[in-house]
This record gives sequence, C-alpha cells and structure tokens, in this order.
Amino acid sequence: MSNTKEPKVAIIGLGTIGCTLATNLTNGNRAIILADRTISKTQNLAKELGNLA
Repeated sequence: MSNTKEPKVAIIGLGTIGCTLATNLTNGNRAIILADRTISKTQNLAKELGNLA
C-alpha cells in the first residue's frame, strides 16, 4: 500500500451549491481550495470553515 495524501478539491464559485459543497466536504474532514470572484466572500467562508479551507 502506498502512503499518499488525499488531494485537495477546488471549489470555484461560492454560490448556494459551492457553499454547501464546501461545508459538506470540510465536515467530512476533506481539505479544499476556495475560489470566487468576490475575495471577501472567499475569505469569510474560509474563516467559517477553518483549517481545511
């Protein structure tokens, strides 16, 4: 068995679906990368989700 890390998932667009997806993935202990055209929206969600975002 290899000892590889699980890759991060990038979520581009933080509308209703993007925010829900990001929340569910981080609740499942999955690291994610967030991107949106509004930097403040991205920063606020990243703070809310914690170290995995």
